[in-house]
Amino acid sequence: MADIAGVLKAEIVRLAKKAVRAETTSLRDGSAFMRKELIALRKRTADLERELKVLRKARAGGDKVEVSPTAAPGRRISGRALKSLRARFGLTQDDMATLLGVSQQSIYNWERHGVPAGSAHLAAINDVRRMKKDAVALKLSERVLPPQPSSPRKTALASRRRKAQTS
Repeated sequence: MADIAGVLKAEIVRLAKKAVRAETTSLRDGSAFMRKELIALRKRTADLERELKVLRKARAGGDKVEVSPTAAPGRRISGRALKSLRARFGLTQDDMATLLGVSQQSIYNWERHGVPAGSAHLAAINDVRRMKKDAVALKLSERVLPPQPSSPRKTALASRRRKAQTS
């Protein structure tokens, strides 16, 4: 008799756990989806707050500023993401550097050493990200280079070298 009671109790416990597991699985999936949505909304809110800050500064200065999607380049891109972007298009580091208007060494540093791309280059990276493979190939074949942002130090060094060569 005690055997039947124990078996019956174990079976009831097993069925109850199975029912609870089925209910909690759907709740767990729903909460994971909601967490992802919340993270996306927080990122969007932060982007909008940054854009609002730019507009307020422009209004205070009396300037008329139109904010375009590429004006706020967005979040940083990781080296791994940049490398996978290159792989998606089948590009070498040199080809990617040509597309972005930077040196091959910059691409290497961004991918390997975690050096962040500057904000001037993030817009170009995002533009390449939105391109299709044939558009990338066409742009590379034309070798249309966007203007490179130059640093004052590089400009000063170049002018010193020119002066040294002429004297």
